[in-house]
Amino acid sequence: MDATDLESKQYKSNLLTYTVDEGSLLNMNKVFALVILLVCLVSGCETIRQKTSGPEFEDAKLTAIIKAELAREDTASVQAISVKVDNSVATLKGTVNSAEKKAKAEEITSKVSGVKSVVNNLEVKP
Repeated sequence: MDATDLESKQYKSNLLTYTVDEGSLLNMNKVFALVILLVCLVSGCETIRQKTSGPEFEDAKLTAIIKAELAREDTASVQAISVKVDNSVATLKGTVNSAEKKAKAEEITSKVSGVKSVVNNLEVKP
């Protein structure tokens, strides 16, 4: 084997003969690896974008906002109230000590931007 055999290889088929340099194979491998890396990065970014902008993220965000608004109104009551948001419908569960607090919790929740409706399952226990 001489020096030219190390640098290139000749391939023959029935219809044509072509020569491939080992250097060009190395470059093709680098390009291929770069393309694969870029595809992974782009698809990974899309996955992150979906997780921070989909309905589950919006529901979690609404839940946090509702809890913060309820705590701002009455810190003691908010610990007895559980909030769940599903498809922008907020459900309140737990106990409060007056009908006024039950109504106020529903009012606060309904005023949060993005909440479509409120299911008020709060129980009044004086």
